[in-house]
Amino acid sequence: MIPTEQGKRFIRQAQRVLQQVDELAQEAHQQRSCAELRVVLTHATYASYAAVDFLQQAARSEQLRVHIRVTAAAQDYEAFYEEEIRYRQIMGYPPVENLLAVLVSCEDEVLLETGCKYLKEFSIRIAPKETAKIIGPASPGIGKINDVYRKVIYIKDENYDTLVRIKNGLEQYIEVNPGYRKMRIQFDFNPMHVF
Repeated sequence: MIPTEQGKRFIRQAQRVLQQVDELAQEAHQQRSCAELRVVLTHATYASYAAVDFLQQAARSEQLRVHIRVTAAAQDYEAFYEEEIRYRQIMGYPPVENLLAVLVSCEDEVLLETGCKYLKEFSIRIAPKETAKIIGPASPGIGKINDVYRKVIYIKDENYDTLVRIKNGLEQYIEVNPGYRKMRIQFDFNPMHVF
């Protein structure tokens, strides 16, 4: 079977992530410092922003371990739940914290990059610095569909009302800036699937 262009891009992205993991493993081994990369095959939807968190925190952690768990595949659902909820507490993922996903799409890649950059900057200005965490913008698993480019920004906070205020502020910002008229912007609270 010959992979499509989209499949080839996915393979290249996966190879880059694995290369970065290898580099971090070597660096951590030399410095005796580390982090844990955890992949749960049945819940790979959170993998994209979990990888971002991992790569940002890897250099600061105590020990690097690449750890693949397939607890759910063994049908030990109680152990899977305990492990999953503990992981979500550590990383601040739903249902422990709340998550706002902002998906931006546009046919003009340069306009999309610029628009996302300004959305992130505005989010940083209006979000409470002590609690909110902003990840992205980054390409989702599929960065281009039917000649339309896509980027996603994730905003995490314990307080759901804070994310609603951020979303409302972003909507007002988008409305007064004409550059966003050529873009499609979607908001999703505590998404079941990442974009």
